[in-house]
Amino acid sequence: MRDAHPLGVPLLRIPFVLLLVTIVVACGSAASSPSSTSSPGPPAQLAIDRAASGTTVTLAPGQPLVIALDTNPSTGYGWEVDVAPDPAVLTLVGEPAYVPASGGDQRVGAGGQSVLTFRAVAPGETSLALVYRRAWEAMVEPEDRFELAVVVR
Repeated sequence: MRDAHPLGVPLLRIPFVLLLVTIVVACGSAASSPSSTSSPGPPAQLAIDRAASGTTVTLAPGQPLVIALDTNPSTGYGWEVDVAPDPAVLTLVGEPAYVPASGGDQRVGAGGQSVLTFRAVAPGETSLALVYRRAWEAMVEPEDRFELAVVVR
């Protein structure tokens, strides 16, 4: 049988346990203390909804802008860019995503949200307009419109 510490812990395990505790304590203190050489990281995303239509938002270069608008794709309607922003100031990232309503009606045909993500590129001003319509009804007045002025500083 191995020699045991008075508390009953095998002597071979004590150095391992001490090493493990030292690593955990060191990692915890490193994570909680800010480093003077680290950058602050990317700016947090700005998430807006229908209530922001007609307003001006201000972003920092690199900051994501996430717009979530109610939609029901089973009706054929969807949000699309009508007036594209100046790509030197703001760009669309990927395709719009559909997010089903959470906690609500999950049946087929139930609505959800269309989520469009943009990223601020460089300082400047631009505008953005989205329309809610059926893609095959381009000559018909849109069902809804979302407009936004964007300032990047």
